[in-house]
This record gives sequence, C-alpha cells and structure tokens, in this order.
Amino acid sequence: MKNSKTFREVAEAMMAASHQLNPKTRHGYEECFRLHIYPAFGARRITTITSMDVEAWAADLRTKVAPKTGRPYPASSVRTMIALSKVFKYAQRHRLITVNPCTGVERPRVVREEPVFLSPVQVERVADWLDVVPPCGLIIRFAAYTGLRPGELEALRIRDTNFRGGTSRFAVMCSGFRAVTGST
Repeated sequence: MKNSKTFREVAEAMMAASHQLNPKTRHGYEECFRLHIYPAFGARRITTITSMDVEAWAADLRTKVAPKTGRPYPASSVRTMIALSKVFKYAQRHRLITVNPCTGVERPRVVREEPVFLSPVQVERVADWLDVVPPCGLIIRFAAYTGLRPGELEALRIRDTNFRGGTSRFAVMCSGFRAVTGST
C-alpha cells in the first residue's frame, strides 16, 4: 500500500528528487532532519501525522536551546519548519497524503538583534592586535572597510585585486537576487 510509507522514507525520496538544491541548503535540510525532525516523526507513518502533532512539535522546538551556545534555536526552528513542510508538500503532490499538516501552523519568528558596528578606531585596535599573525590584520581591515561578509571574503582571489591601482573586484551574493559586482 503506497500510503504506508514512513515520514523518513518520504523525506529521503523528496531529498533524492531535489536535484536543484545547492549543497549548503541540502546539508542544512539533512541536519534539520537528523537533529529535529526524524526523532519526532521519522518512524511514523506519514498519513498519521496531524496539524496538532506539528504544532506541538514546533512549540517544543521553540523551547529547546543549542547545547554549544545555550541559546534558543529560533533560526534553526524556521529552517526546520521549512524542511518539514517541503516533505509534506512532496507527499501531497505524490498523493501519499490528502492534507498538508503544516498548512496553517505558524512558523516561528526570528527576532534579529541589531548589528553592532565597530568604529574606525576599534577596527584599527583589533587589526593592530591581529597584525602579529599576518594577514589577519589586513583581512579585518579589508572586511571592515568594504562591508564584505565572510563568504564573500573567502571567495576573493588574487586575480580580483589590482595591487597597483589599489582596487578589488567582487561579487556580492544576495539570497533571491542576482549577483551585484562592485569594486573598492
């Protein structure tokens, strides 16, 4: 009987069919399944999971804290709800279930703290302190004065920098937008 599949079986089929996921997203979903979703729903038949089950699970997830940081899982719970919902959408599309139990369940909200920016004097203090381990001071200065994020800094290559002209070319990646090319 095709409706007798477990949640884990359907999740694995959904992941196998998701050829267009980028590796970072795929890894994030796999981590969500392993840490949060499979322990609650993995062995259950997908047809037995209700909206009430999902609501109770989501409420419980919001109360958990990360062992490493001791902080709540708010951002993780949003990603986890997205991963869970994708499995149920896949199951519904393949007629394994008639109703998606995630429909109508409120997604957790992430309250973002305002970023704290260092003043130029503070940047120089940190960079001076890190100058003993080249090129760390240079990287701090470059990051602070260009506003590049860690992934963008990591993507820079020597060929992107014009040492004589004192400029660098870079592409800024924004989620859901095309790359924006800039220079310093």
